[in-house]
Amino acid sequence: MMKILKFIKLTFILLSLTMAVFLFASLRLVSYNDTIKYREIYTDRNVFLQPKFSYKQINCYFGFNTADKCLKINSTIYLPFDLIKKKFDVNGLIDKKGNFQLTPSNHRIFSPLSNYNSRGEFLWFGDQNVESRDRVKFVSLIENVPISNQWKKSGHFYPIQIAQYGLSHYSKWFRKKKVDQFKNFTINQRDNFLFIKNDGIFAEKIKNGFKFKFRERSIYKTNYNFDFGYLLAELETNSSFNITVDLMIRDSQIPVAGQITSLTYSFNADGTKKSENFTSHLNKDKSFEIIYKINGFNGTQTIIRNFCIDSCKAFGIRCDGCFKQPKKIKFTNGSEYNLYQIGLVGEGEIRKAVFFEKSPSYEIAKQVGDYLVSTQSNDNGGWMINITRKFASDSKKIMLESGWHSAMAQGHAISLLCRLYSQTKDEKYYKSAAKALDLFELDTKLNGVRTNFMNSSLIWFEEYPTKPNSLFVLNGFVFSIFGIFDFLDGCKNTNDVFYFNKAKDLFQNAVYSLAKLINLFDTGTRTLYDLGHLVDAEINPNVARWDYHCVHVSQLNYLIDILENLEPNFDQKLAKFFAQKLRNIRKRWENYTKDICAFLTKEIVD
Repeated sequence: MMKILKFIKLTFILLSLTMAVFLFASLRLVSYNDTIKYREIYTDRNVFLQPKFSYKQINCYFGFNTADKCLKINSTIYLPFDLIKKKFDVNGLIDKKGNFQLTPSNHRIFSPLSNYNSRGEFLWFGDQNVESRDRVKFVSLIENVPISNQWKKSGHFYPIQIAQYGLSHYSKWFRKKKVDQFKNFTINQRDNFLFIKNDGIFAEKIKNGFKFKFRERSIYKTNYNFDFGYLLAELETNSSFNITVDLMIRDSQIPVAGQITSLTYSFNADGTKKSENFTSHLNKDKSFEIIYKINGFNGTQTIIRNFCIDSCKAFGIRCDGCFKQPKKIKFTNGSEYNLYQIGLVGEGEIRKAVFFEKSPSYEIAKQVGDYLVSTQSNDNGGWMINITRKFASDSKKIMLESGWHSAMAQGHAISLLCRLYSQTKDEKYYKSAAKALDLFELDTKLNGVRTNFMNSSLIWFEEYPTKPNSLFVLNGFVFSIFGIFDFLDGCKNTNDVFYFNKAKDLFQNAVYSLAKLINLFDTGTRTLYDLGHLVDAEINPNVARWDYHCVHVSQLNYLIDILENLEPNFDQKLAKFFAQKLRNIRKRWENYTKDICAFLTKEIVD
C-alpha cells in the first residue's frame, strides 16, 4: 500500500512540474508573439535574445506634432523608417530576400571643367548610367530606348528619360572618342561555331553577315573567356528565331550563382502589331532562364543589348555594378559573370553583328536620336507623354491629363539632336530640333509648355504644365534653357535666320525671367522644388530634396559659364549682370550644402 501511495505522490509531483514548465513556456511564447511583428521592422535582433526585456509603444514627436508610434525595448528606441524618410532625406527598400537597404539621398555638385560646348559633353551626363536606374523597367528591344515604370508599372516611353539616355551615351562617347575592343559575330567554324549542314539545315555567309536555318540550337563556343558585354546587330526574318546568350554567373546575391543563366532574345514574325515583354523563371535543374521577346517582328531590326543590364532587370537587383569595371562585367556586389556560349535556333539573317567589350555609346546615342525624329509630332514638334499624373493627394486640381508635353523633354531632345547634327550634318536632326522650338511658344492652356508667372510678362517653360495652375518647377525650366542654347550653339545654320532668331529671343527672355524669379526659390536653408504654393493656397511649399538642391547648384554653375562666354551678338552687358547675380545666388546655395553634398551621386532624377 505504501508503495502505491509513494507512486501516486511521485506522479503528482511530476505532473505539477510538467504543468509549471508548460505554463512558463506559454507565457514566454505570448511575450514572444507580441513582439514578433517588430522583427520585420527593426534590425537589432540581439535584443530579443536578452534574458530580460520589456517593450512598449510610445509616441514619437517632431516639434509639437505626434508623428508616429515608436517602440521602446529596454532603453533602446526604434523608429519606423517612414518617420525618418522625409525628415532626414534618406532612401530605403526591401530587396527580394527581405533585407532592408538604407542609403542616403544622392548628392553631388558638378562644375564645368572647361567652357560649355554644345557639341561636346552635355553638362555632367557623362557620369550618368540612365539604364541602371530603378525607374527603367528595361531597354526596349524594338526601339533601343528605355521603357519607364515611373507612374506606370507596366511601362511607357517617357521622353525625358529617353533623351537623358541618349545624352549620357553621347557624352560618354565624346569623352573618350575611341573604338572599344570588339569581335565580329560570324558563321565561321574556326571560331567554334558548331552547326550541321544537311536535311534543309544550313548556315551561309552573305554580305556583311550570314543567314541560317537551324532546327535545333547551334552553338558558338567562347571557352568561358568572352568578356564582351554588348551585342549590336541588324536582324531580319519572315519566320522566327532565337539568340540565346549563356552566362556563367558568380554572384552571392543571386540564388543561381555558379549555374548557367540563359538570356534569350526571341524574334517572332507572327502577328500584325509589334509588342514586347520579358519573362524569367527558375528551371528544375536550378538554371535560370530570361526571355526578351518581340511579337510581330518583320523587316529589318537593329538591336543593341547590354547583357548585364538585361540580366539585372530580370533578377530584380540593382544594376550599378554593370558599369564599374573596365573588363569584367560586374553585378552590384562586385561578383562577375562570363559569356559562356551563344546559341541560334530558327530561321533568319544577322548582319553587321558585333560584340563590344564596353558600350557602343555613339551608336546608342544615334538610335535615340532616330527614335526622337520618328516619334515627334508633325503638328507642334512635341513628344507627347501619355501618362496621367496626380501631384497632391488632397488636391484634385493639381493634375496632368494624359497627352501632355514637357519643356524639359523638349530641351533635352534639342540638346541631343543638335549634338548629333554637329557630328553628322544630317538635316533630319536639325529639322527635328528646330521644330521642337515651336512648343516653347505655345501656351500650356493649348497643350504647350509656355506660361507667364502670375499674369506678369515673365515667361516660364513648364516641366509639368498642370492646369489650371502652373507649378513653376525650377530644374525643368533651367534644363529647357540649356536645350534652347544648344540650338543656338550646336545647331548653327546661318541660312535659317527664322529659327535662330526664335531661339535667341526664347533664350534671352528665359534667362531674364530666371534672374528675376530665382530668389523666390530660396528658403534660407535649402531651395524649393517649385513655386506651386504661390499660386494655390492649398499647396504646401515643396522644399527640394538635397539631390535636387545640388542639381540646382550644378545648373547654375554651367549657366553662369554660358552667360560669361556668349557671342558678341548677345547683349554682353546684360549677360554679365545676370551672370554676376546668379553667381552670388550660387555661392549662397552652395553654402547650404556644407557637409551634405559629400555623397557621390550616380543619377540625376528625371
